[in-house]
Amino acid sequence: MRADLNKLMCERERHGHNDHYGNYRRLKHFEDKSDIEDSDELFTGVGSSHRESMKIRYGYDTKSFNENLNPLRGFIRSSVGKKWNKVYSEICKVFDKRSVINQHILVHLFQYVETKDIVVGANGKLWYRPTEYVFSTEPHPLKESSVEYYVDPRDGILKYNDGHQTQRQAARQRAVERAKEKAAVLRVLNDQTELHNISGSWFEVKFEHVAGQTETEMVTDYYRKNWLRTRTVYPYRFDVLAKQTVAEKRVAVSKRQLSHKELRKYGLTN
Repeated sequence: MRADLNKLMCERERHGHNDHYGNYRRLKHFEDKSDIEDSDELFTGVGSSHRESMKIRYGYDTKSFNENLNPLRGFIRSSVGKKWNKVYSEICKVFDKRSVINQHILVHLFQYVETKDIVVGANGKLWYRPTEYVFSTEPHPLKESSVEYYVDPRDGILKYNDGHQTQRQAARQRAVERAKEKAAVLRVLNDQTELHNISGSWFEVKFEHVAGQTETEMVTDYYRKNWLRTRTVYPYRFDVLAKQTVAEKRVAVSKRQLSHKELRKYGLTN
């Protein structure tokens, strides 16, 4: 492990470091809420007995700590197959736990590596039984969990969970599942015609595009000068799918149930 790994992970700009708060510094009005509890006196400017706090004007979440955790993940990946005790000892030689920043990085370490919630089942397979910070503590197979790296309780070796999915893989799988669910109730023929499964029966639904009118209005914002906002307003039309009057760009105007011949044509029969 690199001796300067903690510096490599911590020394870079925070999120929002380019914001110099130019829009906030030159405001001519003040926050009228007092920072002193149980006081009705308002902050009215430099002549007031109260003072505006440092963050009330700039916000509390404009900048945040920006860690580069890729080197830590790379070290964990290269340590798979080694004894966890040796791996952790090597990490502690570089990350002095007396430092607050290093303690914070070690928190991320145990987010990547599960060390205590892996149990051995009666059949010899590994199970994941979360004990905190989750909605359910019911044990489930390790391969079906979100754990990426874990310490095997049988031999104390750091291992990779073969059933783990990355965020992109999980997103692709969810997209495929959503597409299957959508295909079971919706088929798009063209922009004006769709087939909808309503209460177990298929209907042909016709749509129309509604012409809208452009409106411009003056918007008053707390942190900036007044500005013009342009939007399109649509007239109210009755939507046969929503079964109510809506003001939308595209409205369902009619529907009819498909015949047996049409069901066979579109491949909707079992």
